Amino acid sequence: FFSSRRRHTRLLTVTGVQTCALPIFISGLLSACWDLYSFVMPIHGSGIGLSASKIGLVLGAFGSAVFITRLILPWLVHRVEERKLLIGAMVLTGITLALVPLTKSVALLMAASFVLGIGLGGTQPIIMALLYASAPPGRGGEATGMRTLLDRKSTRLNSSHSQQSRMP
Repeated sequence: FFSSRRRHTRLLTVTGVQTCALPIFISGLLSACWDLYSFVMPIHGSGIGLSASKIGLVLGAFGSAVFITRLILPWLVHRVEERKLLIGAMVLTGITLALVPLTKSVALLMAASFVLGIGLGGTQPIIMALLYASAPPGRGGEATGMRTLLDRKSTRLNSSHSQQSRMP
């Protein structure tokens, strides 16, 4: 177990690769937010008495916002620095996630879901670009591989925690 952990973190110990650590961490954090929202929103909707079709509308608003955000992302990246976009997305995501549990109306949940989709929608492409740019020359593939590995581990960790929380 420990030897595999050392192998996975070896990239981060190479000179110059430490600059990749922050984009990888942010990617994992935002990926976890996306996964948790996709898991918790149906539970919250069911808890406040929404039908499956209304929960689907709420999640559809999220998906629509992600699609729209990725359509306008090239235009946006040429006008605003990537790091500023990521900070804005993180702030928007945090505020929206804090407000969702307080929201009971379908219309307000759809609006919050849309705003959350705007916040999370463009982050992964931006992070991939930042990660590749911050990696040492010739090591961009390793850096993006490390990001993918950690994102998948985050997804598995989130799903195993959610399965344990459902057990009696």
